[in-house]
Amino acid sequence: MSVKFSLEFKEQLIEKALQRKDGESLKFIAENENVGLSTLTRWMKESRVKTPLDTVAKRPNDWTKEERFSVLMASGKLQPNELQGFCRNKGIFQHHLDSWKNEFLNNTNTSMQKTTDKRLNAKIQELEREISRKDKVIVEQAALLVLGKKMSAFWEEKKAC
Repeated sequence: MSVKFSLEFKEQLIEKALQRKDGESLKFIAENENVGLSTLTRWMKESRVKTPLDTVAKRPNDWTKEERFSVLMASGKLQPNELQGFCRNKGIFQHHLDSWKNEFLNNTNTSMQKTTDKRLNAKIQELEREISRKDKVIVEQAALLVLGKKMSAFWEEKKAC
């Protein structure tokens, strides 16, 4: 006999499974909720497929300085075991927090600087290509101007003869 579960129940169970504690297994959660383990894993897979790319957590290197600062402030008060759950929920690792903290303390930002450097290098290359193209156009225009003057001088000689 097939049992129908409401959409709210499925979403709550998926959320509970995703935010489970370190010692909890999916099997334990499924048994407590009277749902088969295969059903729960299928629901989790389906929820990943339905999740649009906009709602997927962005990579830690893509975070803005303000977002990094707010996460550092929120994580500063947490105990080590709470910090693991907090990091998992945010989609980051402890070493991200440590490197961000060092960046703020030392006033350096290597990861954001690398992306900025890449953008600047791409812009430089684009501008150099544009300058090269314009130089070629100028040379061509100068050649046409010289040829035009030579042509007019040539035709004036012909008329004079």
